[in-house]
Amino acid sequence: MKLEKLTVNGFKSFADKTEFKFNRNITAIVGPNGCGKSNVVDAIKWVLGNQSPKALRSGQMTDVIFSGSSSRKPSGMSEVALSFSGVTGMGMENDELEITRRLYKNGDSSYMINGKLCRLKDIREMFMDTGVGVSAYSIIEQGQIDQLLHASKQDRRTIFEEAAGISKYKAHKKEALRKLDRTEQNLLRLADIVSEVQKQLRSIKLQAGKARNYLEYSKRLKELRVNYSLSEYHKITTQTKEKNHILAEQRDSFGEVAAKVARSDASLSELGKEIMETEVEINRWDNTLVAAKSKIEQQVDRIGFLKSRTAELLERKANAADQITRLTEQSAVFTHDLQQCEKQVVDNESVFEQKNALRDEMQEVIAEINRECASITADLEDEKSGIIDIVNENMFGALRMISVQQGYDPRDFALMGFGGAGSLHSNAVAKLMGSWPVIVPNSPGVLCALGDATT
Repeated sequence: MKLEKLTVNGFKSFADKTEFKFNRNITAIVGPNGCGKSNVVDAIKWVLGNQSPKALRSGQMTDVIFSGSSSRKPSGMSEVALSFSGVTGMGMENDELEITRRLYKNGDSSYMINGKLCRLKDIREMFMDTGVGVSAYSIIEQGQIDQLLHASKQDRRTIFEEAAGISKYKAHKKEALRKLDRTEQNLLRLADIVSEVQKQLRSIKLQAGKARNYLEYSKRLKELRVNYSLSEYHKITTQTKEKNHILAEQRDSFGEVAAKVARSDASLSELGKEIMETEVEINRWDNTLVAAKSKIEQQVDRIGFLKSRTAELLERKANAADQITRLTEQSAVFTHDLQQCEKQVVDNESVFEQKNALRDEMQEVIAEINRECASITADLEDEKSGIIDIVNENMFGALRMISVQQGYDPRDFALMGFGGAGSLHSNAVAKLMGSWPVIVPNSPGVLCALGDATT
């Protein structure tokens, strides 16, 4: 297998379609910094299926599309194609191989082998054991040699296996083991499903038996319905024939009846004419008869009216006489009642005058009594105030003497409410007096006032 050419269009700094042909020996691509030397290697890694934007020195995958400049518009697609020759041993029909990768601004991407769409997995499997790949030994970047020298045994083994051509088989082995694991998991799930189905088998058998019974009964019901429908159809057909025969007979009878009706109509028209002539004659005699009857009825009505009027007048005359008699009797009774009422009115007026005079006298007496009560009440209030003052003075003096004898401070009496017209507190009096008798030389009225003051 030999690399023939690399075609780049819209990839990073390659705005236009650019072809790199490798049909003769080339040792290096030389150029100043920033001319795009590293972009050639990035294009090869990208078309081989690199999925890491970081490895392509980009922030995201769409950054590999040409983003434009001051004099050029940005590109809407990035495309890289890698062509090989001498690939007959790789299972290809032709001796040439071209792999292509495209990426659009919206993020859609596609892979193609010889112009036909394919998967990334197909490209990776095709280049296994050839040394061509993203992480294969055919592309060694700056710094990777030092990494290989200091790499672990496992990393070195991977490179040696790739060079020896067994990495493809190991990959197939891993894929087969993964498929076996998935198969085992599927078998476990299948066993769980089988056990669950076996648990449900009894109920499903019962349901199946019911379903079979249902199908048998449905089939039997269908047969019975068909037989019933055939029986009903035969019955309806027979009835239809009978009805049609009866209808034909009725139609024949209707023709005969129609002829009779036509003859009857002719006779009826002749009779109608005769009836009309007779009705004209009858109407003429009816008018004459009606006129005579109306005259007779008028005379009979007048006679009846005069008789009823006469009877009514006689009856009103008799009623008037009876009414005059009753009114005369009632007038005499009312006159006697009126005389008695007038007499009672005179008696009641005299009694009313006596009661009014008595009421005036009682009101004068009550007013006099009220005035006397008010005067007596005022006198009693004055006397009560004087008596209370005298009793308080006597009591204050007696208590003062008692306090001096028992050793109390006389000023305590002012705090207890003694002196003046104030009332005495019963507990304080009991405390001061103790068992000392108090003799107040006054009248019994003074003693009563003293008792009222202590309470």
